[in-house]
Amino acid sequence: MLYSFFLVRRVMAPTVACILYNIILPISVMIPELFLPVWGIAYIPTVLLVVTAIRHPKNLHILPFWILFESVMTMHRMRAALSGLFELSEFNEWVVTKKTGNNFEDNEVPLLQKTRKRLRDRVNFREIVFSAFLFFCASYNLVFPGKTSYYFNLYLQGLAFVCLGLNFTGTCSCCQ
Repeated sequence: MLYSFFLVRRVMAPTVACILYNIILPISVMIPELFLPVWGIAYIPTVLLVVTAIRHPKNLHILPFWILFESVMTMHRMRAALSGLFELSEFNEWVVTKKTGNNFEDNEVPLLQKTRKRLRDRVNFREIVFSAFLFFCASYNLVFPGKTSYYFNLYLQGLAFVCLGLNFTGTCSCCQ
């Protein structure tokens, strides 16, 4: 039972969420014959979101940002789950950092020098390319509205991919 729960919660859920919200939903705005029911796109995820968010009611004001962040993180969770499941090369990467603690010979801890990283190391191009895809699909849906209009959601999702692609999270950014 534990393995089934782990497989569903940690492998299947991120994979299905990534494929549904980041691939099928944007493509569905360009294919008018493809109709996605509202209960599959909005109602079930909303119930799951409320059940997850009800544990921390004082954080309800950041719920829209969390939704967008989770949309981006499904791509990373799917990649991590599949690489662990299939034991790909990056599965066994474990970086251990040296801790100084109380065992350091001198009482002075050396300051780390801030290194200048290349743009390739500061920007996540996978997110940037995916945000361009989402912006294209949203613009297409705005210009050619079909049965469904998801352009607002797709623009916000694309903006979230840009923010995480340029490392505008926490104290890091690609502009430093």
